[in-house]
Amino acid sequence: MSLLFVSCRSVSTMEMTPEGPLSKKLPSLEPQVDIYSVENAYTSAAYGVFKNSTQKIIPVSEVRPQNYRDPKMRDAIMLFERESTDNMLNASGEKKGYVVFSIRSGGPKKGGNFLGIVGVCTLWIPNLLGVPIGNHQAEFEVEVNVLEGSSKNRMLKTI
Repeated sequence: MSLLFVSCRSVSTMEMTPEGPLSKKLPSLEPQVDIYSVENAYTSAAYGVFKNSTQKIIPVSEVRPQNYRDPKMRDAIMLFERESTDNMLNASGEKKGYVVFSIRSGGPKKGGNFLGIVGVCTLWIPNLLGVPIGNHQAEFEVEVNVLEGSSKNRMLKTI
């Protein structure tokens, strides 16, 4: 009976909101994304729109969410943009450099299928009532580089 009360959990909009600002914010910087690293983290979902592009790092404002069929890619970029603009960077002032988001390793991982096995044994009746078939999680190693001025070769700080 307790299996009937287990259901899928969706990502809420509250989870897409950054937690709290830094005590001392960085100067005004332009948020950018290493688009290749994001595509590689979600290789099964990338359309490959930027694969032929000469630019590897692009401003967040130029990322077009409709280029990706996997909403998790859009969510990762949106979380970075919100975190940087709301909590890490001063919103006012002249842009003094760049903050570049990249995913170094990790990706989506399929979890256990115990409830799927239970579903098979019970003719999928619990699953029709809302019990999930499996568990999906993702783990990533993320890198944020802060670069000064127009020269992208000079790194100030890696967070």
